[in-house]
Amino acid sequence: MTDRADTMPALTFWRPWAQGCASGAKTLEYRRRPPPKTLLGRELAIVAGQRFDASAIAWMHEHCGVDWRDRTPDSFALGIVGVLVITGWREDHANPAFGTYAWTLEHAALIVPLPWKGSQGVQYLPEHATRIVLARYAEAI
Repeated sequence: MTDRADTMPALTFWRPWAQGCASGAKTLEYRRRPPPKTLLGRELAIVAGQRFDASAIAWMHEHCGVDWRDRTPDSFALGIVGVLVITGWREDHANPAFGTYAWTLEHAALIVPLPWKGSQGVQYLPEHATRIVLARYAEAI
């Protein structure tokens, strides 16, 4: 594998949370720990995983103004669906069920999906996939 400085980190989200974050509609991501320091300020590929959280549809509508109520789970792409930058974080106990660390998400853009298998934790894309994702991100912003 190449030096991680030359590859893009990726993080898997359940659908449609991945699309909400990558579209820029959802600007905070609650997790149980702060983001790894290596992710702060870097472009991060957003992977939409197999799991689908139906409750996210109503939450996105109520909190983000995104109306996906007429969409089916199959209409949300799998794989790498977008790119964003984690610009900071703060401790926040407003949503303890989701986690007490709110990651700030900025510079988000949906991209033409790239088939990719997600995994738990941070994964690093190989160079060829990094090039494809960065090119699609450049087209989207």
